[in-house]
Amino acid sequence: MKCATLVLMFLVVSPLFAGEPSKEPADLAKARLDYEAKVKAAVDPITAAYLKQLDAMMKAYGAAGDLDSAQAVKAEIKARTAGQPSPAVPTLVGKWLWPSGECVEVKPNGEAVWQANGGKGKWVCLDKKARRYEIAWKSGTDYMILSADGSTAICKNGNPKSRGFVAKRSPEP
Repeated sequence: MKCATLVLMFLVVSPLFAGEPSKEPADLAKARLDYEAKVKAAVDPITAAYLKQLDAMMKAYGAAGDLDSAQAVKAEIKARTAGQPSPAVPTLVGKWLWPSGECVEVKPNGEAVWQANGGKGKWVCLDKKARRYEIAWKSGTDYMILSADGSTAICKNGNPKSRGFVAKRSPEP
């Protein structure tokens, strides 16, 4: 009975507090849109410069073999880009130049070919969103984290003494 009384009171009283929806003047809406556009125009270049700096840091840490620091920087990049539309996720498929000058071709069928000696391996995507891949060769495994634009990859092999390196996407198809 108490519950029914409370519900009835709510139904009677709530319309009294609802009132009419607020009507906003058109010039206020326009002023707000102009303001938001100006703030976005001012902030976007600062954010872009910061993200570029973070990407360079991530590559440097990867080249030094410090994958923990590279992942920390990657988390900061993720935090700064949260809520923004995601660009297309780059793929590992293509030709990659190792710092030694050797080339590895990663094929869409999951095969990788070491151009210098014809050695074959299998690649898999470990985490598409994080752009993490591995290539399993007869001689060991290479782990790769692609940069946001897909032009470079931080690489480390399974050898604990490996310092890691940065591979670059080959400009030729």
